[in-house]
Amino acid sequence: MEGWSVLSGDLLHFFAHGVPGMSAAHRDCIALPVWSFLHRLPPEPAFEQLFQEVAQRCGTCYYPLELKAILSLLDFFRGRFGDFSILSLQKMLLPYAYFLPMGTYRRYSERQLQVRMMDSFSDLFPTYRLLGQEYLLPDGGRVDLLAMEGDRAVLFELKLGDADPTPQLERYARMFQDPILIGVTEKALPGALCRPHVTYYTYHSLNDLVLEHLRERQFRMPGGDLTQLRELVLSCYSY
Repeated sequence: MEGWSVLSGDLLHFFAHGVPGMSAAHRDCIALPVWSFLHRLPPEPAFEQLFQEVAQRCGTCYYPLELKAILSLLDFFRGRFGDFSILSLQKMLLPYAYFLPMGTYRRYSERQLQVRMMDSFSDLFPTYRLLGQEYLLPDGGRVDLLAMEGDRAVLFELKLGDADPTPQLERYARMFQDPILIGVTEKALPGALCRPHVTYYTYHSLNDLVLEHLRERQFRMPGGDLTQLRELVLSCYSY
């Protein structure tokens, strides 16, 4: 997500400074939906009002970065409504901020899904360090995504449709010392094709990883009422 993470990023710092390579105008385009989200709520909203604001953003043409910012913003309401209620709202938004349900990927190429994975990588796999994509191997093969966990390589192979990532992962694994192997597919593989030394995800199930990380993370959003928070977000505009 252009260097910013829902799990570790400071939302107000993001509005004030953006991330390396992001223009002030681009940052302001992200801040506007967040400010609008807050502006439509009363100072002490009921949960039903918060639910309606979240529901309006599901399935609409919002840029994923905007939805990720709102995902982080929802943590502000944990003290008012509790973890379970806020996590249920975050779960509603996750498919639109990260990976849509199965059957929607015919519009994407594997290359586009690689980019989406890279943009979301720190939220999906916060303990891994992403090195890059299309990593060239001595035999001419290319690892879709290469990451590290400490000194251990993590190899990702991404597939669409019914394709099985296992054969490529097993071939690439021979060129590394005890790597972690992860296959990501559009459709869940039949159990007979799965291997115990490979971890499998569907694109849609990756959303559950983010939800687990959100459930576990420390609550760090500022306190105060919504009027104060609206003013803080609005003060981050460059104009």
